[in-house]
Order: sequence, then structure tokens, then C-alpha cells
Amino acid sequence: MKYFVSHNLGRNKGASSKARCDIEEILIKEGFLALTKCKLSDASNSFEMQFFKLYGYILDFVYWDRVCRQLSKGDILFIQHPMPSSEIVYHSVKKLKAKGVYVVMIIHDLYTIRENKDISKRHCYVRDFLLPNECDVVISHNVHMTNKLKSLGMDQCRFVDLGIFDYIWQKNASDETNIELSENIIIAGNLSRQKSGYLYDTSWLSDNITIELYGANWDGEASEQIHYHGNFNPDDLPEKLEKGFGLVWDGYSSTGCKGSYGDYLKINNPHKASLYLSVGLPVIVWRESAMADFVAENGIGLCIDDLEDIKTILESLTESELQNIYENVARVSAKIRSGMFFEEALSEAMRILCDETDR
Repeated sequence: MKYFVSHNLGRNKGASSKARCDIEEILIKEGFLALTKCKLSDASNSFEMQFFKLYGYILDFVYWDRVCRQLSKGDILFIQHPMPSSEIVYHSVKKLKAKGVYVVMIIHDLYTIRENKDISKRHCYVRDFLLPNECDVVISHNVHMTNKLKSLGMDQCRFVDLGIFDYIWQKNASDETNIELSENIIIAGNLSRQKSGYLYDTSWLSDNITIELYGANWDGEASEQIHYHGNFNPDDLPEKLEKGFGLVWDGYSSTGCKGSYGDYLKINNPHKASLYLSVGLPVIVWRESAMADFVAENGIGLCIDDLEDIKTILESLTESELQNIYENVARVSAKIRSGMFFEEALSEAMRILCDETDR
């Protein structure tokens, strides 16, 4: 039997919830059965936070004890990383492996690397190294993330590279993007100064370029060139985006993605890239980011070193080059909206497990 851990997240305004729910939807379609966890209510004060933390830990212990007793030799369990109570999950996965259960993991985030934390600390080491390394197959974002994990000594598991996250939604024929050069720059996601500091010093912003912002934590000022549209549920967001180029850029600097969030782009596949492409928008990415490989190989946007380069590059695009970009974006967009990238990665993971059982 095939199972997956379902966190009963529901649909909220967080990108991580959208990615996880999309994957659960595909797993169900592929015949996996949900092992649903209880959903805790949101805490309103510090006392409730401490209570729910303790209560959640107890629920996780009971939940994983039940999973370990329910699954048997030859079963497959799919988990999404990271998840609460990593220490409990780690020891439970070890028990399941001892019973002959196969465990497949997909990585959404590696907080230790993203936040530049010391991986030698127990909770970081268990969550982002020991637990993934205990799995049979790990679906990584891309070859750069895979190589990073291998460099940390993660060698017990087999890796599958995802390529890009999916962003499932139904696009109507009337929503098709017109092929036209637009100098709108679309930016979605966490707009905080910590993650998107480059937005708060717009000396790089050229005349005629307009910034269209969507997401949480914006505390800047609107202007003729900067328009804040609000924060939306990920399932509603595709229909809210203006036409233009979607920008994938993190950190405090406009001259390259810098800081811990900027460095993280070297191994990360940001979910906002999937959002842009699902809508039919070409993307602009940092040339040193992991996404640059995918963008260049598929011809779906521009790779730049400096935000000041945007205006010059857009003005230099010929009509035939723009036509080619939009045709490529349409092809990739259809795959992203249908969940094909994860389906292909899951199929490869299942093939690896079949090869293991045939030995």
C-alpha cells in the first residue's frame, strides 16, 4: 500500500500551504492514501502558544506511533519536509525502515541552510540531515540542492531532482497571455525588509518600469512606479496578477542576491517562479541562482546580474525573441498547472524503489 502524511493544512495565504496541498492532490490521484493528522487551532497569546506546542508534540507522538503500527513490510510512505517534531519523525522513520517500509521525501525548505544556522546543533542536524538521509528516496529541488546535500555527507538516500514546483489551477482560454512587451515587473511573496530589502531602495529602478507587488509584510510607500495590490490566497492570486515579467530576487541588494536569503537562491526553487510561469508570465532571475539553469534551458525568461540591467535587456529584445520566450512559457506553464513536474519526479522515485525491490 502507498500512504502519505497529510497535515490537514487547508488553503490559506501561505505559499508553502499551496505547494503542499498541490502535492497531496497529486498523491491522491496516484493512489496514495492519506494518514491525516489533527489540525491545531491558532494560538492567540503566549500561554496558548506554549499549550498548543506541548499538545502538538503529544499528538505527533501518538500519530507517529499509530503510523508505525499500521504500516508493514513493502508499504511506501511519502512525507513532505520540513514537518513538526523532527526528532519524533526521525526515530519513527528508522522504525519503519526496520520493518521494511519504504520512505520517500520531498524537500520544500532547508531552514538550516536558508537561515545560515549551525547544522551541528542537534535539532538542525536531525531535521535537515539525519531525517532526509534516513529516507530511501529524496526529491530535491534541483541538482544544486542535491550536490549541496551530498557535500554534507548525505549518501544513504537516492536523489531525484524536481526541476520546478507545480502550481495547480484551472486556466480559462480567455486568460491566455497576449504576446507583448511589458515593462511591468511582478513581484509576489514575502515582501519584508529582511527577505526583499532591495524593494526599499529603488535607486536601481529605471523610468517607465513599474513594480506590481503582491504578498505579505509590505511596509514601504506607494508611488507612481510602485503599486501594492495586497495579499491573496494562492489559489486566487493567479487571476490577480498584472501582465509583465515575474521577478525572482531575494536579499538586500540590487547588484546580485546577497545575504542569507540571497545565497539560498543558489540551491532553492522559489514557489513564486512557478506562480509566474503558471500564469504565462516570463521570468527574470539572478544569473547565479539555481533557477537560472531551468530558465535558460527552457528559454522562458531572462537571467541577469544586476536589477539595473532590466531596462536595457527588455529594450534589446526583438519581436522574434519575445515570441519565442512566450511560446516556451506556454509549454512550461501547461505542465506546471497540471502538476506534471511532480508527477514525473514521483514516477522516477517509484522506479527507483522498484529497482531496489528487484535486487
